[in-house]
Amino acid sequence: MVMMGLRLSEATLVTAISSSADIAALPQGKEFHWFSWRHRFASNDKVKTSLVDMYAKCGSVKVERNLFEQLKEKRVVSWYVMITEYAMHGHATGALDLFEKMRDETQPDLITFVGVLSSCSHVGLLDEGRMFFESMVKDYRIDPTVQHYTCIVDLLAILAYYMKLSIS
Repeated sequence: MVMMGLRLSEATLVTAISSSADIAALPQGKEFHWFSWRHRFASNDKVKTSLVDMYAKCGSVKVERNLFEQLKEKRVVSWYVMITEYAMHGHATGALDLFEKMRDETQPDLITFVGVLSSCSHVGLLDEGRMFFESMVKDYRIDPTVQHYTCIVDLLAILAYYMKLSIS
């Protein structure tokens, strides 16, 4: 498109960055990041959120966090990306800290709770997982989905595994 002289829109750039994220193509993602600076999309929160996701999926957690902190408006999707990517890269405590900050700024949704419960299961935080699950239902009136129950089953399976190891 650029070589044909067509002007890229926000939606086109977000889609291109998301495609890079989906295949963890960091070099291409960096090119889109650079492009966003040259063409004045760098301050656009939707573009920046897609960059956060791309860097996260490519394992660049520090760059991801830096871009996240630069967002003018942190929407639920931005928080979700940060929470789930922190959990995926073994930073469960960071994910849960982010969730606490999120609750101060906006209301979590059912997808965000999947990320939080997944974080708890990654490190075996049974009590915290149970607390978040109960809070999701009671405080936020969110009906659990299959994904929420799957996280709880994972959490219980990890606990059972560790209990078996300690008995052996």
